[in-house]
Amino acid sequence: MVPNHALIHLGLLYGEGDFQKSLMIVNTAGWDTDCNSGNLGCLLGIKNGLAGLEQRVDWRGPIADRLYLPTAEGAGRLRMR
Repeated sequence: MVPNHALIHLGLLYGEGDFQKSLMIVNTAGWDTDCNSGNLGCLLGIKNGLAGLEQRVDWRGPIADRLYLPTAEGAGRLRMR
């Protein structure tokens, strides 16, 4: 937990609030990249809002604001509208 916490701080400090730069820093550190990226992305989303995701790279376009909801029941009973 301590290295993860330290890497999130590293991304926040040296990423200068830039979403892409911050994620690059925390991912290239190579320690538990999925959790650290998710936590850092969440913090930056709270701090910068949606505008922070639209700086240099289109992060939202590829998923077109869809929500993927995996369930134990499968897609048979789940109907999206």
